[in-house]
Amino acid sequence: MARPDIWTTYSQKLYDWINQKYSSLMYGGLSEDEYYACLQFYETEIQMVSVITSGDSLLLQLDEVKELRELLETEEWLNSPNTLIELRFQQSRSEKENGNAGSDIATKVIAETAKAELSELEEIIPSAKKKFTVPQSVKNRIQKSIQEMSTTNELKVAIVGSSGSGKTTIRAAIEGKKRTVRHHKGFGATISVAKLPRGESTNEKVKIFLIELDSGRQNEVARKGFYKSADKLMIVLDSSEEEDLYFFQQILREIREVNAGEKPCLVVLNKVDKKRKIKKKQLEKLISQVSAGRSPLFSQLLILETTMKKPKTIERIKAFLTA
Repeated sequence: MARPDIWTTYSQKLYDWINQKYSSLMYGGLSEDEYYACLQFYETEIQMVSVITSGDSLLLQLDEVKELRELLETEEWLNSPNTLIELRFQQSRSEKENGNAGSDIATKVIAETAKAELSELEEIIPSAKKKFTVPQSVKNRIQKSIQEMSTTNELKVAIVGSSGSGKTTIRAAIEGKKRTVRHHKGFGATISVAKLPRGESTNEKVKIFLIELDSGRQNEVARKGFYKSADKLMIVLDSSEEEDLYFFQQILREIREVNAGEKPCLVVLNKVDKKRKIKKKQLEKLISQVSAGRSPLFSQLLILETTMKKPKTIERIKAFLTA
């Protein structure tokens, strides 16, 4: 019988594997293309494990899941986890190169989940009530946001950060609030407005749209759209979480893919009062790699190593926004 923590263990071994790949990249032992192929495999496997552990017993009956589960119960897995992960990676790469999309386990898992959820809904929801109508009040609010966002003389700032990095706390502090409770997950973003003074010696205020973007992979399209429409970018990272380094890579790639660079960007390396696992030099190296052989990714870049416990943190962020 499989160990109770079989999927947790596999997730941890996957993380150790991709961390080793990243170290090889940093020391020149692995090309950037090779590393990104490894990273894509890692993200797919983690997504698959996440869906499987959602508690749906139907997913555990998939042939691919059974095969992986049997693999994780073998003595070979316990003795050489990296070897078997490497074999799965090479097998996955070979199947993609041969156009064998049917072997994509993550796709099958998600498809089965959607099928089960649809079947359940059809049983409990009468057909006459299946059609959903958006309330007029919601339509009005969305329309108002679109009209405000289309005003060209207002500053728009896209704020992206991983869950728990502190981006919501920072946005609320910019607005002058202790916390924020407005969050529209289905929309992919939370939009609010702040009016900040432009410098200390003037009464002029700048109206700023603060667009906090959801970090989930399913919201990548929405994020890219906001990168392009924003005037400035802000990336918030948790310096105590090594996973945020991979998140930072992902965001840089998204920005480059939609040619949304060449804009002022503030990177807030938050929570430096904790045990740090990410440092400024690592971020600079990643930016340099993404920009290699091409125009600079940002027209202006400021990396702020700080913590929200410092009184001047928000003032420095506001200064960047209104400059």
